[in-house]
Amino acid sequence: MSTTLPLSPAVAAVVSGQMRSVSIGSLYSIAESSEPISENDEIQRVNELQTKGDTAFQNKDYLEAIKFYSEALEIDGQKVEVLSARAAVYLEVRQYDLAQRDAEQLVKINPLIPQGHYLLAVSLDNQSQYDKAITSFLSALDHDAEHAEQLVDNITVVASNLCNFNDDVIKTLEDVSPLQKLAEVGIQLHSVNHHDLCIEVLLRAIKLQPEETKYNIQATATLASSYLTLKDLTRAKHYFLQCLTLAMKENNTEYESKCYVNLANIHLLENDIQQSIAYYEKLAAIGNDLKAQSRDGSFPTYWSMELRCALHQNLSVAYKEVRNYPRALHHALLYVELVKNSPDAEFLLPDAHHNAGTYYEMVKDYKSALKHHEAYLALSKARKDKVAMAAAYASLGHVYRILYNFKLAESYQEQYLRMAEKIKDYESQAKALCSIGEIHLMKEDFEKALSFFQQYLRMSRRLDEYETECCAFLKLGDVFKCQGRPQHAQYYYEMAVTVSEKLEQNEDLVNKCRCEVACALVLSVSKDDMEKARLEFEELIPFYSKKIQQFENENIECPTELKTALRNCYDGMQIALCKLEKQENALEYAEGYRQNKFKEIVKLKLDTEDEDAKGPEASYVSFCEDLCKIVNRQSATVLYYSMTDAFLLIWVLKPGEGVVKVQVERAIRESLRQKVRHILEQLQNTDEHKSDLDCENRALPSRDRSVSHLQRKYLAKSKAWKLKEQRKESEKELEKESKVVIPPQRQLYDLMIMPVEKTLIDIKEVLVIPDKELTQVPLDILEDGKGVRITEKYKVTTMPSLAILNVLTRKDTNMAIASTQGNTTSSANLFPMYLDDHLRVVIPPDEKPLSPIRQQLRKAPVMAREKSISPSFITFGTNHYDYVPTPKERLNRAELIVAYEKSKLGTLITHSSTDTEILQGDGVHTKFQQASKQHQSLVIGNPLLPQKLKLHGQIWCPPGELMVSQCEALNVAEYLETKAVIGSAATKDTILNKLCDATLLHIASYGSWEDSVIVIGPSTTSQPNEDGSHNEDNYQIGVKDIMNIDMKAELVILSCCYGDIHRDVDFTLPSALLAAGCKCVMVILWAIPDIAREKFWYHFYKTLQSGNFVSIAMATAKEKLSQDERFTDPMYWSPFLLIGQDVYICVHQIKHAMLDQLVDNAEDEVLKSMPVNALNIAPEPVEVSSQEIILPKLRQSLSALLEHHLEHPKAIPILLQLVAESLTLLLNPQKELLTRKLAQPAMCAPGAIELLNLVGFHFQAKGAESTEPYVVFPHWDHDGLLQPTNQALKALVDLSDNSPCCSALSKLLIASEDVLSGLLDIVSITKHSWEIQLKVTDTGVRSLWGHHICRDFLTSIGFQQVGVLLLFTNTNTNRKLLNGSLHVLAAVLGEKGQAMLDKVDVNYLGVSSRKVRSANSSRPGSKSLKLPSLNPILLSRNRIHMSTPWLSVNGGEEEQKLKIQMAHNLSDVYSEYRYYLMKAHDWHNYTLKPQANQALGSIGETKPKPKVVKVKTGYTASMNRVAVEQESTLTIAGTEQRRDYSNFLVHSRSESILARHKEAARKVYLPYVRKLASVNK
Repeated sequence: MSTTLPLSPAVAAVVSGQMRSVSIGSLYSIAESSEPISENDEIQRVNELQTKGDTAFQNKDYLEAIKFYSEALEIDGQKVEVLSARAAVYLEVRQYDLAQRDAEQLVKINPLIPQGHYLLAVSLDNQSQYDKAITSFLSALDHDAEHAEQLVDNITVVASNLCNFNDDVIKTLEDVSPLQKLAEVGIQLHSVNHHDLCIEVLLRAIKLQPEETKYNIQATATLASSYLTLKDLTRAKHYFLQCLTLAMKENNTEYESKCYVNLANIHLLENDIQQSIAYYEKLAAIGNDLKAQSRDGSFPTYWSMELRCALHQNLSVAYKEVRNYPRALHHALLYVELVKNSPDAEFLLPDAHHNAGTYYEMVKDYKSALKHHEAYLALSKARKDKVAMAAAYASLGHVYRILYNFKLAESYQEQYLRMAEKIKDYESQAKALCSIGEIHLMKEDFEKALSFFQQYLRMSRRLDEYETECCAFLKLGDVFKCQGRPQHAQYYYEMAVTVSEKLEQNEDLVNKCRCEVACALVLSVSKDDMEKARLEFEELIPFYSKKIQQFENENIECPTELKTALRNCYDGMQIALCKLEKQENALEYAEGYRQNKFKEIVKLKLDTEDEDAKGPEASYVSFCEDLCKIVNRQSATVLYYSMTDAFLLIWVLKPGEGVVKVQVERAIRESLRQKVRHILEQLQNTDEHKSDLDCENRALPSRDRSVSHLQRKYLAKSKAWKLKEQRKESEKELEKESKVVIPPQRQLYDLMIMPVEKTLIDIKEVLVIPDKELTQVPLDILEDGKGVRITEKYKVTTMPSLAILNVLTRKDTNMAIASTQGNTTSSANLFPMYLDDHLRVVIPPDEKPLSPIRQQLRKAPVMAREKSISPSFITFGTNHYDYVPTPKERLNRAELIVAYEKSKLGTLITHSSTDTEILQGDGVHTKFQQASKQHQSLVIGNPLLPQKLKLHGQIWCPPGELMVSQCEALNVAEYLETKAVIGSAATKDTILNKLCDATLLHIASYGSWEDSVIVIGPSTTSQPNEDGSHNEDNYQIGVKDIMNIDMKAELVILSCCYGDIHRDVDFTLPSALLAAGCKCVMVILWAIPDIAREKFWYHFYKTLQSGNFVSIAMATAKEKLSQDERFTDPMYWSPFLLIGQDVYICVHQIKHAMLDQLVDNAEDEVLKSMPVNALNIAPEPVEVSSQEIILPKLRQSLSALLEHHLEHPKAIPILLQLVAESLTLLLNPQKELLTRKLAQPAMCAPGAIELLNLVGFHFQAKGAESTEPYVVFPHWDHDGLLQPTNQALKALVDLSDNSPCCSALSKLLIASEDVLSGLLDIVSITKHSWEIQLKVTDTGVRSLWGHHICRDFLTSIGFQQVGVLLLFTNTNTNRKLLNGSLHVLAAVLGEKGQAMLDKVDVNYLGVSSRKVRSANSSRPGSKSLKLPSLNPILLSRNRIHMSTPWLSVNGGEEEQKLKIQMAHNLSDVYSEYRYYLMKAHDWHNYTLKPQANQALGSIGETKPKPKVVKVKTGYTASMNRVAVEQESTLTIAGTEQRRDYSNFLVHSRSESILARHKEAARKVYLPYVRKLASVNK
């Protein structure tokens, strides 16, 4: 608190003086204010001198006054009254320096005295030290709030002297509050760069009146700007955020925009580019809102052209920095359009085109890039800007080099070099030399490339730039590497490493150099070099893995260079370890790389807290022992391959033996990978048989199709390239003539099988895990020197990795466990199967064949379901049979037997004639139903596709229907005796639903190995874009879709993804199918004639009819196909490849199961066709009417409404009106609402009737018609569903205009509560705590954003990812969608939803609604209560019985109180029961009487007779004619039926009230009940 002392006369005069010029006015006498302080002589003397000084001052004898005051201060120099008086006298005599000295001494003695600060300010002002004077006035203001207005006036006058306020500013300062004055003063100080003073003034202004939001916005913004000017970024950011909060509260878009601009700039200065993008995007959202609100296209003055140009330019640069090139291009193009209309277009447009062209290069749209670069060159020439012209030549040369137009590329780069030499730009010269060298390297003109790279090295040394010199050494190393001279390459790479060590902040370049050196070292024969390489790879693998993970987290396409470097590191590590004789460690790295790829697939599965729902992710392994255990769980010998250009590594793993052999094969002359490619080309014979290859194209256009087309076009025109190709062809012909021609299948056998052939003696099954080009080899064509195929020796299957084999074998184990535990009475569930350390079955000794065992030596993995009475599998090292069951285990076993015996009990009688309830057993008589196997076959072909589809950011128009695909689907469906799903029936939603149940799946459609997708028809609810095209997610089934369904298919056949241009098969899509639950996938490696493929399918399915293994069926079909003289070449019959397990398929069994299912469906249809109450659905029993039951039903009904809202757009508004009216009626019944009819749209909409029945509605037919029945409103809201339903329907009305949002939300509403709870957290935080910036790496956000449906939903309401930030685009439309989504999610999540609706409640944040309910149900209540005089116990079926006879035990005083309390509670329960029962009957009368009155009101009225009456056709003259508009009348039977139904409704409601009454009464007794141990189950 400020301290205010009594003013001396002199000081009082100063304070009371006019503040306009801070001059001293006339002084009045203050003798009357002097008071003696002490009776001490010394003090008396001081007081006397002070009095004399005051008198002299009053008489204007200033010199005499100074004398007396000075003498007093010599006695007591700390007396503040005298000091302040002398300072005032000094001010009167204009001795300002002396006044300043006294004022400073006064402030030093007591800084809390405002007078000292004030006197100091006056003295400084009169000495023209205005800045210090303002500071002192502000200090006085801090301690003297009573004189705030006068002090602010003084500050204003001094600031005016300092800043020379103009007349307009002075006018604004008249008749305004102190806050406004200080704010304006601060702004003026900021404008003249007095930022320190501005900060001091504005801080006081904000403190003075913090509730004045309007002026505080301006003050806070100026304050933040001053801090920003002073480079105090932390404080600037703080106050801009504070200003932003105020601006958003007041809806002040001008200052909101300013805050976003400055916050974005601050984060750019802090190098936090992602956060700066977030603020720029929010600024852009304001612009979008302003544009939408403007009718004539005009903008407010603060939204200037300069601001818009800067916004899009900065966004394009920022997105480029985070490697989000599509977004960078988007804003660059907007910037180009804005600049064209800008007054500075002449200066800004060239750079705008240059940037746009650069971004087009980054998204690989080289045609558009060329257009912009050419425009940049033309504008630069017009301006005669040589620097810009040189840059344009460089850009054009770079693009043409990528397109393989080497002639133009070299020409442009040479012009770039010449212009750089003219302007003496050495850096540009170095770039040009490097680019020309790269062109010659691509042309394989190594001598010229070496020459230019050497010049590049010399120029880099001239520049004295370590980074450029390092790049030059790397380029020189690349030349020698391409020439096959590894030692020379290693030298230059090591030089690059030496130079890179001088770099401080370029870790990427340093590690690139280290990677090249390590890869060169593995080609050495020295073990020291191997150890060096191993150490390098150990550090590089985590580095590159982390870098790639960062790109994945930021949802940015990872550069190919990083993935290639990581793959090279893994390959190099395997070679180094094998040469160091650490073969098992090498195998771990080989599997580790494949396992990482598999993890990327599994990540697309939505994570839940349920361990079983985590899928195969829990099965990851990393050690060789674990890999051997995976092999042990199956019977085949595993051949594990890893191939590089120089080496082929082969591991042989046998079940029970582990790694038995490791073979290292080294390339002799050509690269091994190139060798395999050449062999595959010979096998395919594509060029020779191209004229005979009549094959339907089922491959989607590739991502780089336009680039590939241009590259082929320019290569065809290149003479040098033609000569090189001709030279290669002639060399091949000479090589063929000089050597014996070896068939490709023999070459592959010699490469893959021959090195380990001896190890495979007496082996029947072989599982091959191939690598790189070996994945494209059809293994069953391999044959040895005697012409014996590998399939004649072994049963061969293929697997992408051991990780996938682990998933499949684990699923087989789990299925075996489930089958043994399916029957509670079977011995398989009571006794274990014994396994050893390698998971092999061990036969127990005969004397104790079924004795349970206990683990003795090591901890066993969890092999059975938790809480099972006896696990089905137990792992142990040594057999021990010394186990003695514990008492608890004996009890569990006894309870199991009792439960089984009880299951036999049951009765059909529930009540006797005297209404006495008959006790029943726990068992029930179930309805008989045939146990049909759920096998199904599914054939998909020729889906109906729209005319326009979005593909890779461009429009793709399908060339036409796949008629061959349709014929194939129809033929296969005939073989399987099922109906093919083709044409318009093959939609995405339909297929995804059917995939879960299919046992055998055949797909003949478009597809892409590159994108790992299958093309299918868009769902009926999918909406096209504005240009009529459908997004990729609408018509593609990809890995993310497959990973989020549980499949049980034994065999999946992918007859897709091949076409006129050969594309290698990628194992990503088959791996996803295997991870999702499939056991085997068949793919086609390359295109073959349609007729050959048709013949193959015929023999394949024919072999499977009576049952066979898929491998045998495939071998048989290939054999039959090869016997056709048209298709004897392996190119026609060999491309079919099996991936996964070799499963047994019996088509007859599938057909039989489908027939059984058909019978079951027919029975269901008959049952459904029987008369049922379609409008009044029977309610669930009271004991299950809990939140866990009713909320999922509510979500399901809302989901159905959303899914079909386009077909029934009026249904949701009608339902909302009915629910809102029911809430009104419960509070205040209104007769005019009681006769409401149900409109036809609500009756037809799926989910509408179920929703109304769920919240308590019933319906009564109107008259003789069944359409538009009367609504019987609910008489109570016992479950509390009406308000949440009303809330949800209101929100759905707001969301219904956004089809993507509705589509995604309809799917999410039937997802797990954990998913919905997580989405509620995200939406609530964004709504109520916008200052919290969510990240996609945050716990709870990562899994949801990674799930495609959740991401679609969040994207549809305005979320987008910027790096690792999850940004909400805050437009008006998106805010409406966000608010609606919040209300829907809150309505369907019970207690947590209502808690998170209006604020972020940290008690519920991150906690699922399911856990909230569980916590409430397990919340400890009061201590156990006892009633010994009654001793109530709980019997079976929740019956309560008083076990103590009445009055047989005396109860104490405490018990009497409990009985009284219980009696009161029971009285309340019965009162409530009577009230609701009476209300139900009254409601019945209120509802039905008005309905009857409507009909009675028309009785007796004379109906007008029209002159002309239209009658129904089909009646003869002898028959009574029936008018078209004739109303139907009720018969007597119909009337009785309506009456009976009305009574049924009231009776049904009464029964519901009675059931709930019983439940409430039971709950009254429960605190006093004890449970019997024998029935506590």
